[in-house]
Amino acid sequence: MQVTTQASPVEDHLLRFGKCIFDAKRRSLVKDGLPVKLTKAEYEMLVAFTEHPNTVLSRERILAMISHRVDAPNDRTIDVLIRRLRNKIELEPKKPQLFITVHGEGYLFAN
Repeated sequence: MQVTTQASPVEDHLLRFGKCIFDAKRRSLVKDGLPVKLTKAEYEMLVAFTEHPNTVLSRERILAMISHRVDAPNDRTIDVLIRRLRNKIELEPKKPQLFITVHGEGYLFAN
């Protein structure tokens, strides 16, 4: 599955990938024509990934890119957020095509 951005002069801020349309300015994600609710942390993580497509982001870098913090953030924090995004966005969450695990390094948003 390819992730594509299709920009038009009026809608150049929309990002299309899979069956989703993401509007970061409006904090809106639509999948199959239906709105998808994102937590603040999920939204910030999706913004980070869409701003760095096809780039492996380490868990530490992702934590630094989102303002959502827990008292003792750890590697599992990012893993949980990735799992939640996969469940909301991927066609087959157990066989991700958009949020790819790069073992020993981090995650990649496939574009």
